[in-house]
Amino acid sequence: MSKKKMRRREWVNDDGLEIHGFTLKNGLGSDVFVGNALIPMYKECGSAVTARLLFDKMPGRDVVSWSTMIQVYCKRGMFDEALGVVQQMLGNSVKASEVSTISMANLLADIANVKLAKAMHAYVINNSGIVHFSTYLTNSLIDLYARSGDLALARWLFDGLVERGIVSYTANIVGYIRCKALEEGVKLFRHMIARGIWPNEDTLLSLITECGAVEALDLANSYMLIIERSDVMTWTALISAYAKRNCIDEAINLLVLMRNSSTKTNQFAACKVHRNFSLGEIATRELLEMDHANCGYNVLGSNMYATENRWSDVVGVRTSMKSKGVKKGPGFSCIEVNGSVHQFITRDDTHPQFQAINEMLGEMTRKLREASYKPDTSVVLLNVGEEEKEKSLRYHSEKIAIVFCLISTAPGTHIRVVKNLRVCDDCHNATKLLSKIYGR
Repeated sequence: MSKKKMRRREWVNDDGLEIHGFTLKNGLGSDVFVGNALIPMYKECGSAVTARLLFDKMPGRDVVSWSTMIQVYCKRGMFDEALGVVQQMLGNSVKASEVSTISMANLLADIANVKLAKAMHAYVINNSGIVHFSTYLTNSLIDLYARSGDLALARWLFDGLVERGIVSYTANIVGYIRCKALEEGVKLFRHMIARGIWPNEDTLLSLITECGAVEALDLANSYMLIIERSDVMTWTALISAYAKRNCIDEAINLLVLMRNSSTKTNQFAACKVHRNFSLGEIATRELLEMDHANCGYNVLGSNMYATENRWSDVVGVRTSMKSKGVKKGPGFSCIEVNGSVHQFITRDDTHPQFQAINEMLGEMTRKLREASYKPDTSVVLLNVGEEEKEKSLRYHSEKIAIVFCLISTAPGTHIRVVKNLRVCDDCHNATKLLSKIYGR
């Protein structure tokens, strides 16, 4: 935690509580404006529970109260609780404002809940005081539908805009690329250029990142002339795209041009494919010399050693992390089922329906093997045998989330899994097969 954040939390824990007590002693506890100011104060100290208690005890709540509470939960990654507030807000017929609608749109985009998104959108149209949607609000809705895979609705909103800026174009183009509608994405990109709207660094970064994710390297190459004037993050995304497609010579050539910590991390991607672990070890040392407490750099180094079965070095990195107080947060997968968001971690056996999930995992594994699936144990960076590695892959969080949706929804229902980390190669390949096996 940064010193700035620590000082902020210390202020909230001391002066903030004193201010709250002052408002109660002076009869201001029921004032909606005071309540709306206190809720985000507790968010700053990470106390979503206290913020919710204050919210629930407010005798009168306005639209600011609701949107603030949604933002508190979203900032904490508590998507199920945030979704509950949205549903409660809609159920109480609260007149939505532009700010609250944007908060809801951002939440639903994060969990890819297109069904509730459409319900929220219709509610806002029919019950809010918003006569004309602003460009900013429409852009949020475009991003929501594009990220949820409803490209037709995203494009319909885009076409209805009187003023289309770089944000509107970027949301649609990235949506097309993510869903592999590359031709439509290129067509819209050219339309943007023809209108004199030139992509900025954020647009290019989004485009190149998505091109790398769907292995559309040819499309990434078409942006090369523009990339020459872009920032280091865009170069980094391009290097990563090359590395993932085994184009190691091109990736290394770009790395030579870019001597920056952001691009050194992509040496790991290139080294993994090229089996050049000496280069990766050099990058590890350079990165840790610049920022020894960076969790990502430590984990990258640990993974590099694990790939080479250098377990003593792995233990050394992990011990160093512990001594420096560096902690790696767990990867998780979220899925929305019947209005509730369920969050899973690897080997998660805490869910009330775990027994049914476990039985379905066994069935799913059998069907995958029948479809010629072979577990990619190279992604399991643990010092265990092959059998244990295969078992570990079976209980990855995204597989558990998919199984839960299979046993909880009707056949043919779309499955949308949201992760906080990159999907491993094994789960990526397994998911493609599962889509064909179950018709989801």
